[in-house]
Amino acid sequence: MATHGTIQALNEADHAAVYKGDAVNASISKVEGLLRSFVPLPATDEIKARAADRAITATAPFHRLKNSIGDAVIIETYVDQMRREERAGVEFAFVTHNKSDFSADGGDHRQPPADLLPHFDGTRSRYWISLADLLNHLDGDLLANYDMELYGALQARGLSEIQDAEQLLYCQVWYNRHQNLRINIERGREKVVTEAQWNAANPKKRRRMITDRNLEGG
Repeated sequence: MATHGTIQALNEADHAAVYKGDAVNASISKVEGLLRSFVPLPATDEIKARAADRAITATAPFHRLKNSIGDAVIIETYVDQMRREERAGVEFAFVTHNKSDFSADGGDHRQPPADLLPHFDGTRSRYWISLADLLNHLDGDLLANYDMELYGALQARGLSEIQDAEQLLYCQVWYNRHQNLRINIERGREKVVTEAQWNAANPKKRRRMITDRNLEGG
């Protein structure tokens, strides 16, 4: 026989699967839509050659002595795109969570390593380790509630928490109504009657009546 704790855990999992599953599917659809809306940038032979040169010279992202050819292709593709786009006013941003390969080693992770620093002048090209920070930089009001959402203040409650809140609200509403009923009885607005008196009264008079049995039962 399943214990109360087991049943509660299963109910929580079932509840979470519904609302979290819908949220995840919606997020995936948005990401897929964004990816489809952009034209992919091919890794040309020139980009691959420059990436290989980074490996030979052990410059970032090869400064940790590991195979980082994929990361090197990414940064060289970024550099290549900047060189292709010469229009005035066009700005670029390189956003990565891979701080171990792309950020300054042993320093401020918000800055690239010295090998990559020439590609980020802080005006036309910026380096970011947080997409949220970049969006806030572009528009401070865009993610006004980002911290609240990220740290759970707006996260959906668990099933047991919802049930506890529902029970508390039920008790509060019941208490409020019961106290108002007692006040109305004391002031003569409501009348406590027997079951027989209730049955004998017409529907209009019953509106101001309550049986002694119902009053005791709350």
